[in-house]
Amino acid sequence: MLKKPLLYLTSFILFSAHSIGQKTPCDFEKIKFATDTLKLEHIKAGYVSFSQIAKILKLDNINSGYTNKQIRIWLGHSLAIKHHIVILKFDNAKWTGEVLTYTRQDPTREITTFKILNYKKVVPNSGWDTFIDKINDTKILTEEFWKLPDCCGDVGPDGISYDFEIASSKVYTHHSFSNPSNKNQIGRKVLTFASFLEKELCFEYTK
Repeated sequence: MLKKPLLYLTSFILFSAHSIGQKTPCDFEKIKFATDTLKLEHIKAGYVSFSQIAKILKLDNINSGYTNKQIRIWLGHSLAIKHHIVILKFDNAKWTGEVLTYTRQDPTREITTFKILNYKKVVPNSGWDTFIDKINDTKILTEEFWKLPDCCGDVGPDGISYDFEIASSKVYTHHSFSNPSNKNQIGRKVLTFASFLEKELCFEYTK
């Protein structure tokens, strides 16, 4: 059965599903992909959008919504070698998770090459119920949080960006937290949330 509602935003409500299985180790099942090297040619020199990256990495097109619910969290540092995408899906009354790790190079200002380093299915170490409840408690995926003062700044050419895409059948929302700092409450919450994802889903984000 579905449990109490969580993650409220503009008529978009996610629900916590019954946990599947017990606490699991970090030896997650890998997802197969046809090729690990992908080349993207873009017209606007030096800029690649999330939708372009998602398309070339063969991720779901959620810009116009998603059949049920999907959350994508992009953890990106402009100087990092590895980039991570946390993908959470709510389909058929249950949650599933994936973490995709890739690297990118820009040999010219018109071409970007992406290489998939790892793509795996994940299960939170604390179980889905606890994991979703903790996300709900942070309120970090709500309009209420995003509208707080000093929420989102300019990432700049050499900054850190925490980007969230949330989609349902009728809603698509994208928000960024740029260069969060422990010096303010919002920054601390964002950094704590990123560390929480690392611990639960067994990956290391380059901050």
